Amino acid sequence: SKVLDIHNPEELREMLTRRLHDLQNRFGSVGKVNSKGPSSVFAATHEKPTLKSAAGILVYSIDLKTNEPMILLGKRIRHNWWGNLGGKRDVDPTQGPVEQTLMQTAIRETQEESQGVLKFSDIELHQSPSHDLMNSDGSLFRMYITPTDDQHPQNIPLTGKYAQEYTDFKWVPLKNIMAALDLKAPRIQEEGQETVQINLDDGPVILHAPLYRMLMEPSVQNQLKILLENPKTKLRAIRSKTGYTGQERVRWASP
Repeated sequence: SKVLDIHNPEELREMLTRRLHDLQNRFGSVGKVNSKGPSSVFAATHEKPTLKSAAGILVYSIDLKTNEPMILLGKRIRHNWWGNLGGKRDVDPTQGPVEQTLMQTAIRETQEESQGVLKFSDIELHQSPSHDLMNSDGSLFRMYITPTDDQHPQNIPLTGKYAQEYTDFKWVPLKNIMAALDLKAPRIQEEGQETVQINLDDGPVILHAPLYRMLMEPSVQNQLKILLENPKTKLRAIRSKTGYTGQERVRWASP
């Protein structure tokens, strides 16, 4: 655990469970593993293996010229807004979840939507902070905040099997995103949902509403502020969660 910089024992359990499944699939039975078990303490209470579970990665990099943190965003096809890479957990209607953890979902979705340009390992995500957001409709989304050395989002092809979801990609300065998220900054309505508009030299960028809600979470804001103030600082792998217990909105955070 210390070598991998894993601070939450449940995250270690999640990684070991995934490894056991890999071994079981490759070499046969290596002991009984609950294939429908939860992927975290939060998931144990709230997450069900349905299509409502999703995960993604907020990919960031440091601009080599300005030393400023930049966030990778993609413009959603048939929409005016931009979001991070991610999507729904693969679920078989009769067998349940194909992917055992939301970490697997985040890795797969990011690789698919970037046409194979962005490939992350489970260790990289274990060493990244994440936040679970459960909405009032029961849908759960997990977002990891993970760095990449790739400085060229234009290398992501806009043709191919998974190019149907985006029409463009760009690096957006984190300082501009944080300015738009400021409580004093104006909010706009896009497709009937509240979000913000980020002002850039080459034109405005409207945040995908679900990403806007995620970025407004205090735990996520704290991580982004640390990154903005100290771009070369390695973010700690803190697992934070926000959900609903009845009508009460509750938060968890574990170092």
